[in-house]
Amino acid sequence: MYFLKQYGIIKLTLIFVLISFIFSPAYCKSSEIKSIKRYRQLRFEKLNQPRPVIHNNDGCDAYVYPVNPEFSQEFSIPNFLNIRSAGLKGTDVSTISYCSISSSFGQFTHNTKAGEFITLTHQRTDGRNVVPEFVKLGTDPLEVTCKFAHDNGFEFFWSNRINDVHDFGHRPEKPYERWSKLKQNHPEYLFGRIGEKLPFGRWSAVDFSNQEIRNLCVQYYTEVCENYDVDGIELDFLRHLHLFGNVARGGVATAEQLEMLTDMLVRIRTMTEKVGMKKGKPILVLVRIPDSSGYCKGVGIDIETWMAKGLLDLVVGSDYFRLNPWRYLVELGHKYGVKVYAGLSEPRVKAEHPLLVRFQNPVFRARCAAAWQAGVDGLYIFNEYNTRSQYLSEIGNAIKLKSKDKLYFATYLYKDPKTYLKDGGNYFTLPLLLPSYPIGIGSELAIFSLEIGDERVPAKIALILYVQKSDQEAIKTEFNGFPLTLMKSTEDGLCVYEVSSGIIRQGENILRVSCGQNQKSLKLLDAAILFHRNPDDRDTEKLVSICFRK
Repeated sequence: MYFLKQYGIIKLTLIFVLISFIFSPAYCKSSEIKSIKRYRQLRFEKLNQPRPVIHNNDGCDAYVYPVNPEFSQEFSIPNFLNIRSAGLKGTDVSTISYCSISSSFGQFTHNTKAGEFITLTHQRTDGRNVVPEFVKLGTDPLEVTCKFAHDNGFEFFWSNRINDVHDFGHRPEKPYERWSKLKQNHPEYLFGRIGEKLPFGRWSAVDFSNQEIRNLCVQYYTEVCENYDVDGIELDFLRHLHLFGNVARGGVATAEQLEMLTDMLVRIRTMTEKVGMKKGKPILVLVRIPDSSGYCKGVGIDIETWMAKGLLDLVVGSDYFRLNPWRYLVELGHKYGVKVYAGLSEPRVKAEHPLLVRFQNPVFRARCAAAWQAGVDGLYIFNEYNTRSQYLSEIGNAIKLKSKDKLYFATYLYKDPKTYLKDGGNYFTLPLLLPSYPIGIGSELAIFSLEIGDERVPAKIALILYVQKSDQEAIKTEFNGFPLTLMKSTEDGLCVYEVSSGIIRQGENILRVSCGQNQKSLKLLDAAILFHRNPDDRDTEKLVSICFRK
């Protein structure tokens, strides 16, 4: 009896101790953080944890749920997750940034009271909106994807497109499927009248000069931070880069407008701290912007002030155009303790040579290797719908990329910076060389820079120029000051030059191209450099055959 009594007392004591530990502030992850100093220390620690690759999901997995024969048309949570999320398991992606498809300001596929909850039925042939089916299950795509992320060891951000204008085609006689009630009821908030053509913007964008618009933007972020278990929020200014109507008409943002947007960022940052302290969990702030502080200021984003004031934690640079070498944004961000991510959008380049296509694994590897070499803190993948793409498992650090085949280009992206800012092209410091923007080459040198990563692992190297049919023997080519000899050429305009590994530099490399004296000028359409190591790499097989096989 004595032993049993003693055993019972010990058992009860152990249970009491266990319960006390579970509900103690040290154990309970949801325990409130009392001190702002402590909160910021925890945020700093969280910021400095490794997150090599952020993958942005635009939310069409729910709004345009596939109905093609290759995919099960039956809706289920596992089928939904299999479209974009499940494929990320086992890749180098550390963070999922999920956009609940705000393609008309304030419309979302998550359960919102501040905005409009998109539960409509649309008539698209490529997919259907399954958000109503989430509602029947008592959930929504944002909550489901957030849970998936945390269950599988991913960090989770909510991404919001600040002023997406896919709705600019709306007309009263042919309404856009998601034409919002806000825009319908408040045309005074818009850049212009229905259908009006603006030189540097779209009429359907909302103007952030209006306090009501800025208030709503803050409310959208507040609602998500309070109601969902997010690790961070993303302010995607690049999809699309419309903030102030006067900029869309050819002006630049005023000092007052810059202050308006800065104040909005202050409010959002303050909100994340209040909510994060209450939840006992720091909330990071990421912004996606052009990679030029001057360009940013022109459209209304005072990015250096935001950094200096500590209003953000991570910055993603570039979209469908890039203005500067990666080191530019790295140096700017690191000056203020901000983590810098290379934004890698799909290229959208037209009229490419079939063997010099940018949307392929070797090119993504090259872009990532160059970014790592420049000192970025990580990579950000935008509009990659195939989450089972090979390169997503190869880019998590520079070391993994060393032994891979890569194809570097002088220019990777197509988008005119004047789309959003009258003199936006003035901020270009990188070469622009694309099949749709060829360069005329005469006796004067044309000079291009190519950013190259760590390529010290032995490789066969070839420079490839794509030119219009001409006397290819007349082309004079130098790489980092060393003359190159033409190895072979093809009837469809490829000129191949062998390159010695000894002249390759990590970082910026200089290509010079000209024609001989008394030669007619030719049009240079493209320039790329191939590093070949792996005979089993099917992506480069045809190009390797042309470059290195007799």
